[in-house]
Amino acid sequence: MVEPVVKIQTLRARLIGVDKNDLNKAFIQLTLEFLTKQKFEAYDSKGIVIAGNQNKEVLVRDIWVLEKFLFNNDAVWRLCGRISSK
Repeated sequence: MVEPVVKIQTLRARLIGVDKNDLNKAFIQLTLEFLTKQKFEAYDSKGIVIAGNQNKEVLVRDIWVLEKFLFNNDAVWRLCGRISSK
């Protein structure tokens, strides 16, 4: 990343209760969009540039789906998917 994130936007927030008799299965799911400026350059085994340009900034759009169990004190956010924005 070249600089701090340009923009973060919540696309969807859902509270999912799988079993009303067992709230330990309830979880939150967030779908977030990140816009960042990045530089990329890839090299082959001989050090020759094969893709990208280290001097060119590119605006990159990532969409991530994160989940966390709601009533578990030890729960952490986990990345459960990425959505292609093609």
